[in-house]
Amino acid sequence: MRYVSKQQYVFLRAELAYSRDQGILSQDQVERTLALYAIKPGLSFVRVMLVIGAVLVGLGILSFIAANWDELTKLVKYLIIVGMFISFMVVSYKMSEKYPKTSRSFLYLALITYGAGIFLIGQMFNFGGHFTQAFILWAIGVFPAAVLCKDKLVFLFAQLLLLIYIIGSLETTGFAYGILLIPAGYYFARSNPSDYLTFFNNLLVIAAVIYLGEFFRVEPVLTTLLLFVIGNAAFYKLQQIYKVQGTLLFCITGFILTFPGIWHIGKLSPLSTEISIAFSIGYILYLLWLVKREYFIPLVFVCATIFRYYVDLTYNFMPKSFVFISGGVLLLLLGYYIERSRRKVVRS
Repeated sequence: MRYVSKQQYVFLRAELAYSRDQGILSQDQVERTLALYAIKPGLSFVRVMLVIGAVLVGLGILSFIAANWDELTKLVKYLIIVGMFISFMVVSYKMSEKYPKTSRSFLYLALITYGAGIFLIGQMFNFGGHFTQAFILWAIGVFPAAVLCKDKLVFLFAQLLLLIYIIGSLETTGFAYGILLIPAGYYFARSNPSDYLTFFNNLLVIAAVIYLGEFFRVEPVLTTLLLFVIGNAAFYKLQQIYKVQGTLLFCITGFILTFPGIWHIGKLSPLSTEISIAFSIGYILYLLWLVKREYFIPLVFVCATIFRYYVDLTYNFMPKSFVFISGGVLLLLLGYYIERSRRKVVRS
């Protein structure tokens, strides 16, 4: 069974009906073809309402506890946090068969309580340490719940926690072992296909590359070049989400590599300007080749790169007012060219 959007399903049904009316397909062939497709389930209003309710209740309870924190003993504080977590988990389990959506809401409440409990207990016993440690402990607790319940929303939340952990670890000296959890995301996305999960998995990989580059003190230009290569590799994958993210990644990193400053590394420093210009020429030609293949995002970065060089070359040699006026005219012309190119793509 292949899931498509409602608009795609309606379009497919209309096209198959047209082919049947033209005598190209029989009614049986139309029905068998339609049976291969189903409309992708959308957001459930009830589930959205229950999720928001669970979040509000969780935040309200924790806010109340925090407000009365000084009046409670450490043992009472600990028992309240653990008791709330266990209670929500038990209620979620008991309601899972008859009321699955409400059951998930109590699961979300339990996971919110679990995470807040990590912060509150850490504060209560003065454990100290960097804030990222709390986020990785929270993510470690959320991951198994997401896998056992096969809940994409919970797994998405775990990915977000892991992303905060990796980005926050850029400020620490210890190694961020949480990056070892990234492969689990791809395994989960493989058995539970979702563009959102794939998007965050890819984002985690990008964050991990940046972190590892900083941790091992790799020159920024080498990390940027690696991301440029990864972006191109993702672009040539078949899945659309890989193409979009890959395009953005190699376009952004390529644009960064057009600046001479990033090439100041060892013996390359005296030639940084020449190297950046040579890279820029190849970069623009590559993007123009993609534009010819009717990709729109590279066209935007072609225009951005041209405008960057225009500003670099003219800002110090021309009156400032003329720089801005002519720059505005150039942007208008580039905008007209982009709109014209898009219209050609639509017509074709």
